[in-house]
Formats: sequence, structure tokens, C-alpha cells
Amino acid sequence: MRSRVGFVSLAVCVLALAGCGGASKSATPTATATSTLPAGSKPGEPPIPSAAYKVVLHPNGLAAKKANSSGFVEITIHGATHEICWEFSALKNFTLSARSGATIRGNLKVGVLSSPLGKGYEPSGCRLRPPILLRLLENNTKKLYVYLETPPHFERAIRGRL
Repeated sequence: MRSRVGFVSLAVCVLALAGCGGASKSATPTATATSTLPAGSKPGEPPIPSAAYKVVLHPNGLAAKKANSSGFVEITIHGATHEICWEFSALKNFTLSARSGATIRGNLKVGVLSSPLGKGYEPSGCRLRPPILLRLLENNTKKLYVYLETPPHFERAIRGRL
């Protein structure tokens, strides 16, 4: 009895693999679509959009107002590559030193966001950032500022809203 069940099972498998009843005599490979997600992305999440912001930097403290400090920074978010790029221009009456630095900061419902742009002050550059940070930037642009400051003189910082 066991040999008949085994024989019938084997016959069904062989017929299934042979493709009996098919109209085509040659085997054609089937193409399968594969999608690649950027590193750190989760399946089902919408892609992170790319965006560019031209930010006008104004005095943040009294000392910067007295010095009439100002400048511009262009922030570009590349959603596909998870990069944030920046370029400062037309800095006026702002003293840079080895301790100067630029950050994107803001108070959000989830807490304080602070993301440095480079190590110290770099006039331009790009950095990889985690997707969650880029999503926070995308969803909270009106609450975020770009700061350019030189410690310990934080009252001389200049900043601008994204």
C-alpha cells in the first residue's frame, strides 16, 4: 500500500515538473521585478522627496545686530541618496574661527533636533544623514533654523528659518 501511495505521489510530482498540459514546448524564463531601496529605507514607506531651500541668515543676538551680520545658505536635501548638502555665501561681518560651526536646529514635538553641517565650519559640502532625520526635516521645515556660530560668542550667531 505504501509503495502505491509513494508511486502516485512521485508520478504527480514528475507530471507537475514536466509541465504537462502546457501549450509551449520550450521553457521560457520568467522575468521578476526587483526593486532596490536606498539604505535605511523600509518597504512600504514613500520615498523621501528632494528639496532645496535658500535661507537668509540674520543676526540672532544683540552683538550680531550691532555688527550687522548676515549671509545666505542654500540647503539641498537629496532624498534618493540620503544626503544633505549646503553652501554658504555672502557672509558679511561674521567672524569665523576654527571653533565655528553650523547646525540645523529646532524644537519639535518629539524633542529638540540638532544636526551639524560638517565638522566645524565648512563653506560647502554634503553629508549622509539617516532617513528618519531627513523625514523630520521634510515634515518640520517651518520649525527649523540654520545656525552659524562661533563659540563662546553665541550672542554673535546668525540664523535663518528653513
